[in-house]
Amino acid sequence: ESDCSQSEERHLLAVSLLAEISRKKPVHADVWFLATASALLTLSRHKKLDKCRNLAETVKQLKKSMPPGPQAHGYNALGSWHRAQGDFGKAFQYVSQSFRILETMKHQGSVNVSLAYLAEAMSQIRLDEGIYEEASTIAQDAVEMLRSYYGEQHPRVGRALIKWGTAVGHSKGPQAGIPILEEAVDILQGSGHENLLQRARS
Repeated sequence: ESDCSQSEERHLLAVSLLAEISRKKPVHADVWFLATASALLTLSRHKKLDKCRNLAETVKQLKKSMPPGPQAHGYNALGSWHRAQGDFGKAFQYVSQSFRILETMKHQGSVNVSLAYLAEAMSQIRLDEGIYEEASTIAQDAVEMLRSYYGEQHPRVGRALIKWGTAVGHSKGPQAGIPILEEAVDILQGSGHENLLQRARS
């Protein structure tokens, strides 16, 4: 909780400092947009919705004028904000848009792992909605992308396997998801991710 609060404070401080600077000299729109989108993403993930509305309005107003990378970040932040409010349809729409933008930039190596993270987010939204078959398909894609980037035994792969195994368990029955969740447990044991390990075992 302390780490969450510190992260929120850092992002809000960045936005407020930029606002202060902008009173004295122009601040480049890209810088303003990225700081605001990052703050929105962090606060919405921590369900601090009372602090998000103005940030979301700024991101909505500026996103169309941004180059593809920052624009994708903005769409992802808006998706996170809508998911925190329980509006899963809009959340999926925004995160999918972020994914589509980054797909056009796949020639940049670092983009590939961002695509995997977005696929994870999309599968979680479908899990939240109870659309388990689609969640399973997207989660499997995320696992394969993460394996390609990190290798077989990375904790991020284990985390994605939990989503995939959960979705498969819901769509095809608990027994179908067990082998996937067992693989997640094998990866996460001893990795320092006890909270994720508990989720996989439950």
